[in-house]
Amino acid sequence: MSQYAQPTALFDIDGVLCFWEEWACVALNSRFETQMLCTDPTQPWRPSSLPLAQATWLNAAFDDVAVRNQAPDFKAIDAVTALHAAGVRVVIGSDRPTQLAQATATWLGTWNVPYDDLVLVGSGGKLAYAQKHQVAWIDDNPRYATSLPAGDHLYMPDRPWTASWLRTLPDVTVFTDWSELLQQFAL
Repeated sequence: MSQYAQPTALFDIDGVLCFWEEWACVALNSRFETQMLCTDPTQPWRPSSLPLAQATWLNAAFDDVAVRNQAPDFKAIDAVTALHAAGVRVVIGSDRPTQLAQATATWLGTWNVPYDDLVLVGSGGKLAYAQKHQVAWIDDNPRYATSLPAGDHLYMPDRPWTASWLRTLPDVTVFTDWSELLQQFAL
């Protein structure tokens, strides 16, 4: 992308490179005998958006085994691979707890996700990284749309919780197909 001298793409994992919401929905339905659909939420599936008992259980259930069993989004991984091959610096960033770093690295290796750096330092880790580096964010969480560091841009895959107001922000691009993201980087 021309606005970046040495482009850096900061890719989220949960809900971007893997189908976290689908895993969470199936796990919660199984445990609590609910009938939630992964298209139901109006915000990303995060423990803070759930009833306390479900949130507590989901936090405890999201361990090394759960991380290593996340279903990959192969189209997203293909986009990461294309960007990396074109010379874009790829940083994988997540607000996952640091104790999941090894399982996360194993998952990335299992699915051959190329990256230059892994930023996994707990809640707020991605934002702290971005405040020190100019990045193009690829993330599904709308909270970053209102807290982007100056000069950064957020690319959001269209999700059920992607509010229409996000599409009006000058530093946010919502895309429906990964080829649209690659076009933004002139690939």
